[in-house]
Amino acid sequence: MTIQDVAALSGLSICTVSRALRDLPNVSEIAQAKVSDAAAKLGYKPSSAASRLAGGSTGSVAIIVPTATAWFVAQAVEAAEEVFADSGYDTVLISLRNRPRVHRKLFGDLTGLSQRVDGVLLLNIALSEAEMAALAGSGLSVASVGMHDVPWDNVGIDNEEAARTATNHLLGLGHWDLAILSGCEPASPPWSLPASGCGALSAP
Repeated sequence: MTIQDVAALSGLSICTVSRALRDLPNVSEIAQAKVSDAAAKLGYKPSSAASRLAGGSTGSVAIIVPTATAWFVAQAVEAAEEVFADSGYDTVLISLRNRPRVHRKLFGDLTGLSQRVDGVLLLNIALSEAEMAALAGSGLSVASVGMHDVPWDNVGIDNEEAARTATNHLLGLGHWDLAILSGCEPASPPWSLPASGCGALSAP
């Protein structure tokens, strides 16, 4: 069954039927009753996706991650999906698979992305200034986790304060011979393995 069938049986226009099915204003009680009755007789179930698109909203948010296989990513995605679900949003997980080609294809077609989702949540994605500017001007709602100097809301860690707190904790336990293990690439995700050649920096 289609919306055209409901319109034909109810004797109303497709526009009126569409508005009635989405509980929009400016539909009389009589018209609403006719549409409901026709839909029930035909067993018509409106597509929630189509309704959202008709209303200018997809009801979906893309969670974009560098890779979907890391433990941190899995935990963060699960938490984000729970929050979005509680707010009535569906989620679409997009993994860049740590491949520059996939990255360029996704951020090179933000128009296509905006047709699929209302917004994006970036999990520590390394973006160029041009890509950040394009994303900020895309019309999508944007938020991120673990990024720096971005023009949208970001949830991150104060690395300097975290390092100070951790160091003071170790010193308080009586440990004075400390070492710092650090990756060579500042923009690398915190869950990535250090690049070859990186090692420990001794701290007296």
